[in-house]
Amino acid sequence: MDVLDKPADLKEVELTKGNKKTPPENKKPEQLIINVNITFCTHVGWDGVLVMLFSLGIAALFVYITFLYTKKFQAWHRPGVWVFMVFAVLYVVLVVKCLWTWRKVATAFTKEQQADKDKEQGRLTRSKSAVERAKQAASNAKNIYEKLQMNGQCFCGICMSLNCLSLRNSVSTW
Repeated sequence: MDVLDKPADLKEVELTKGNKKTPPENKKPEQLIINVNITFCTHVGWDGVLVMLFSLGIAALFVYITFLYTKKFQAWHRPGVWVFMVFAVLYVVLVVKCLWTWRKVATAFTKEQQADKDKEQGRLTRSKSAVERAKQAASNAKNIYEKLQMNGQCFCGICMSLNCLSLRNSVSTW
């Protein structure tokens, strides 16, 4: 085992001022700008294609019901037969609209995501004023409204609950 060097004597130690560089405190966080390549495969994907195919399948089912109800499209005088064809046309129009506007929706979604990231960075640096909180409340109300729309996240649950209520009412009237 080696003998350690003698410890330095306090008289030999020289104290000097160090260069303390303090970072500026008003430094803004860097904003990361991402260039997203918007393609049908990346933004719509297989999930969107399957939803559109499902809508076309529902439209085909309505046409088939019309075919059966009108006896090979011969008895158009029957009451309510037009309803099935109207729904079939609406489902086809829905798919055509989705295929026509997918790029615009994807671009708006990407911009919204980038704005949310920027807002999140801004939230970390400063507190919100009353105007900003009011805007946030209006934005939250708009998001809830959009979730309740036909293509929103909660629409399926609303339809199922209304269907259960109507089933309960029909059973209770028997």
